[in-house]
Amino acid sequence: MTKVIYIIFLAKIFSELHHRDVYLPQLIIPILFTVLPVLLIFVEPDIGTAVIFIIIFLGMIGTLRIPLPRYFLYISPLLSLLCGFNLISWIIFMLLLIAALLFANIKFRDGLLLFLLNVLLGSLAPKLPLLLKPYQKDRLMSFLNPSWDPTGAGWHILQSKISIGSGGFFGKGYLNGIIKNLGFLPQTRTDFIFAVLGEEFGFLGTLILILLFVYFLAKILILAQSAKDPFKKYLAYGILFYFSSQIIVNIGMTVGLLPVVGLPLPFISYGGTSMLVSTIFIGLIFSIRKRLYA
Repeated sequence: MTKVIYIIFLAKIFSELHHRDVYLPQLIIPILFTVLPVLLIFVEPDIGTAVIFIIIFLGMIGTLRIPLPRYFLYISPLLSLLCGFNLISWIIFMLLLIAALLFANIKFRDGLLLFLLNVLLGSLAPKLPLLLKPYQKDRLMSFLNPSWDPTGAGWHILQSKISIGSGGFFGKGYLNGIIKNLGFLPQTRTDFIFAVLGEEFGFLGTLILILLFVYFLAKILILAQSAKDPFKKYLAYGILFYFSSQIIVNIGMTVGLLPVVGLPLPFISYGGTSMLVSTIFIGLIFSIRKRLYA
């Protein structure tokens, strides 16, 4: 339910900034409202949900009237955090940032604030691994090299790939997945349900599912672009980024393109909370559409 409240709050804030040039001070409240739940969720720890909040925020501010160069400057603290794990890459990034700030058409106060945020987050990056639990470090290592611990942390990814690959083009048939039935693939009803679908329905079945997801997301995008009311527009955008991030991250981790972070596949994975949030968002989408064509 936190995601529902979060997206509604951002939609309300951003609707007041509609048709206006947006500068950094106007984003302070949305940033704080994003950082607070992200930190609390990260401490739990639940990195997957924290990532979803960040993706929703970055996606929604991208729909505001912010020129692309200024948008990248505003998200530069996150880039500094990523580059901060390597000293040389971070120094190069900071030099490029200083050059960009000197030539950017932004206020000195905003530029100074961005610079300080970049220095702060970049300096904190080397200490972040100390906050990770041992199993989270193992997941990252197994993502980079699944064969590093094939019977431990890398087991999920390896069995997921084997399951998807063994399905072939047409699959083995409903409930006939050998990898799943023998218990080699864990969490078959939640995080790795896409791998089960790949084994039972093959490439064709998963392709149809992905195309259905693409059609579903495209309809939400069209609705967001068509909405005249700013609040409904940003609400639809927030729902779009929620579903798209969940789908991409879940499928990405089952095929080994992303680390295992424990996110369900919307409408497919078993789980009451995930289904409740998804149905609430669908209800909001229907409400927006009803008023759009009323």
